[in-house]
Amino acid sequence: MSLPHLGHTPDVQDHKYLSPKIILKDLDANRAEWLDLRRGKISSSNVAVVCGLSPYKSPLQLWAEWTGKVEDTFTGNKATQVGTALEPLVASWFAERTGMGVDKADALYGDHELSWLVCSPDYLINGGDPLEIKTGSFRTAHRWGEGRAPYEYVLQLQIQMRVLRRSRGVLTAFLGDFESMPDVSVEYDPELFAMVREKAEAFLDCVRQDIPPAAGAGDADLIRSISQREEGAVVVWNETEADVVAFLVEQAKAVAETAAKIRKELDKVDKQKRELENRIKQMMGKCTIGTLPDGRSVRLTTVHVGEKTVAPYCYDRLGLPKN
Repeated sequence: MSLPHLGHTPDVQDHKYLSPKIILKDLDANRAEWLDLRRGKISSSNVAVVCGLSPYKSPLQLWAEWTGKVEDTFTGNKATQVGTALEPLVASWFAERTGMGVDKADALYGDHELSWLVCSPDYLINGGDPLEIKTGSFRTAHRWGEGRAPYEYVLQLQIQMRVLRRSRGVLTAFLGDFESMPDVSVEYDPELFAMVREKAEAFLDCVRQDIPPAAGAGDADLIRSISQREEGAVVVWNETEADVVAFLVEQAKAVAETAAKIRKELDKVDKQKRELENRIKQMMGKCTIGTLPDGRSVRLTTVHVGEKTVAPYCYDRLGLPKN
């Protein structure tokens, strides 16, 4: 297969003739120093978190870790272990498919203009363009497509292109299918980076001033752990804070009302579904298989639930024919 031309473009940065700024080489041999140099900086690996686009961590969680409110205890899991083990293979498969030269970057790069911006790309194509390697499974394959990749990975590559001063980069992935591995070419977007920069600098200000960013939907436990609430204590908001809280209260009430209406409709639909299924079960009598005039079948299966978590019980699962 072939990909669009990859190469340097003069409009990636104002200082277009500067080479990428290498801060540290041989990352595997200098891991402790690498982690220390990345601490407190926006990198291609945390930019999606800072922008509120990561499915795994919120800006508030990262802020709490950086300000010492909580400890980052994540050291990896089976998914990250598989990704690390397969990365060299996926890179070699990409080289075979495209005929492009691929080399492990093995370096920490810094932006010439922004001291808080760094990246450690996986590989470099033809000596310069970043190649980001991802692994997944059929569960995540739907997020990839022709010219399409998960947004958090695209954002990661944007940072790498900015720091490395390249116009294009590539995302490739192994998603459990050897016959179909996506190769997504991504162009550097200065307007997108400008928005990212605004969010990044706002986040860094929050860290410096010890002001938490806005909480996300999954931050309830985190808020509880860092609030150190005192039972019965009363908060006194200033006028601006009170206006914000009043606005949030009204918005929350409006959303709650909408959610209640949706739940009511869902309850009605669920009731209709159970009534229809029970009528079919009633029509089946003592049988477990029913044949329709067009040859399709309806099956009744008894499902037994053990007593590991609840008292044992069983129920009938109705299998409706597919269209």
